[in-house]
Amino acid sequence: MTIVSSFLLFATVWLSVFAWAGVEVLKTVRPERRSFARILWTTGAALLVLHTAIAFHFHHGWSHAAALEATARQSEALTGSAAGWGLYLNYAFVLVWIADAAWWWISPLGHDARSRRLDVAVFVLFLFMMLNGAVIFGTSPMRLGGLVAVTLVIVSRAWLEVRRRVYSGLRR
Repeated sequence: MTIVSSFLLFATVWLSVFAWAGVEVLKTVRPERRSFARILWTTGAALLVLHTAIAFHFHHGWSHAAALEATARQSEALTGSAAGWGLYLNYAFVLVWIADAAWWWISPLGHDARSRRLDVAVFVLFLFMMLNGAVIFGTSPMRLGGLVAVTLVIVSRAWLEVRRRVYSGLRR
């Protein structure tokens, strides 16, 4: 990989991480900024797709087998277990983010009114992927940025939950 392709690989993934964190924080502190949050969410999804394409083009030669092997090697180096299945989880994550962004554009009211269980499931998937990708499997200098993003999201989500419970208690 060249310096440019390495930069693009890291820039696209980190911008998508910060887009995710930004949307989660916006939902808490500025819920009236839903349209901006939707644009940022879609941008994050597009950046993740671009990151995946860059990784496949420059790092894996468009080979699923090479990507699976690299994922297994990285997993083994960190955990002691050569688990290539993480690649499939990455594929699912990209698809969920694209589908969620599309849903938000197609039916903003439907997206906002989705079930709490679905909202929590999507949140947990994103949190798991961001924690693993940006903190656990991230390179040393980038771990701090990932940790800051994940911490901001957890704090803002906890604050959102407190507000939700207080508000529902006031309505009774």
